[in-house]
Amino acid sequence: GQTPTYTRGGAENFYHMTKVLKRTKLHTNVNNLRDGDILQYKAKGQKKMTHSMIVTAKGSQIYLSYHTTNTRNKPLAAVLKGKSGYKWYAHKV
Repeated sequence: GQTPTYTRGGAENFYHMTKVLKRTKLHTNVNNLRDGDILQYKAKGQKKMTHSMIVTAKGSQIYLSYHTTNTRNKPLAAVLKGKSGYKWYAHKV
């Protein structure tokens, strides 16, 4: 298994805060994300939230930024690639 890090704990805590306090609603499809929305996922086989990303640009594509390797404006299609079996949570913020 994977050892949780502070940031992974932060992803899980954010998810529970949105769920309990009803601070966000979920889009029905990740392609509906807008600027400022949050995309989270649980990796295949994981019980807790694995990662969080924020939509930082949207034009013909959706772009996400996140702390891992200081990633900025990565296309959604590239983020989704190779992540079969992951569970996605697209938060309307």
